[in-house]
Amino acid sequence: MLNIDKEPRTLRTVSDFAAVPPGQLPDCLRAFKHWIQVRAAPADTLDGPVEFVWVPPVPAAAPASEALTPLTDIGKLGLRPGALQQFRRMNIFALEDFSAVSAAEMGRLVNVGSTTVARIRDMLRSVGLDFRAGDEPRTRARPRPDARPTEAASFGDATPLVGLRLKPQTLGKLTLHGLRTVGELRELTPAQLAALLTMRRRQEVFRLLRAHGVNLRPQPTELELWRHGLVPVADLARPSDESSVLSLQPWFGAGPTEAALDAGIATVGQLHALAAAGAMPAGVRGIGPSTWSRIRRFLLARDGARSASVA
Repeated sequence: MLNIDKEPRTLRTVSDFAAVPPGQLPDCLRAFKHWIQVRAAPADTLDGPVEFVWVPPVPAAAPASEALTPLTDIGKLGLRPGALQQFRRMNIFALEDFSAVSAAEMGRLVNVGSTTVARIRDMLRSVGLDFRAGDEPRTRARPRPDARPTEAASFGDATPLVGLRLKPQTLGKLTLHGLRTVGELRELTPAQLAALLTMRRRQEVFRLLRAHGVNLRPQPTELELWRHGLVPVADLARPSDESSVLSLQPWFGAGPTEAALDAGIATVGQLHALAAAGAMPAGVRGIGPSTWSRIRRFLLARDGARSASVA
């Protein structure tokens, strides 16, 4: 069926111009002005009757929308700003994050109506996902490193990655790189994890591995974990006296620890003995009074913790 608003119009009278759809009239008048300028004689007169044929322009086709994927940012879903603010407060940043929320929970949000919920459900289903079943509130508590899931007995290398209970975006990043099981994840080195994930996400992965009582293979040192951002300094185990003095780098940096090693102080125990004696290491370039004071407090605080535990 033809759309008469897009068909050519022959305009001869003012009434013909008045019949042009309002949305087309500005373009029509501009075209008519150009037509007059082109056809006008030098004396500004037109030969013959005025008969202007107006051909409405064909609107440019809208660009094809970006195909949805589970990792599509919610800012690209055409949702209202008020709804986007609500979702981001819930740590929902990608389309797949909605699969961790029930439709009923969504419907209780301010600025989120049933139409928005239905649209999001359609988008989820277009990528093979859906809202979480049930109406229980979503758990947002961060698992503690020492927590043990109730299903730990059945947890192993063959467990799908979803069994780690990773955040949807983290899980999506790993599966995009072909990882499907916990065993495959454990085979990655700290450097490989650092190349795949942001620091926040790789710390999430390692924290949940530890929560399930497993580690990477081979088990990395605390220094390796820190260097590649898998564990924050606050969660690192303090090095023993038998450890290399370089294991103090997370707390004091490379300069002072390498300076101590160059001066013949190879272990934490040797540095600890100097700290207990109160003497600043002689001839060590790179450890000034302020740094030495920090090192002493750090090493002697461990002694205080030991004494308290014995008492």
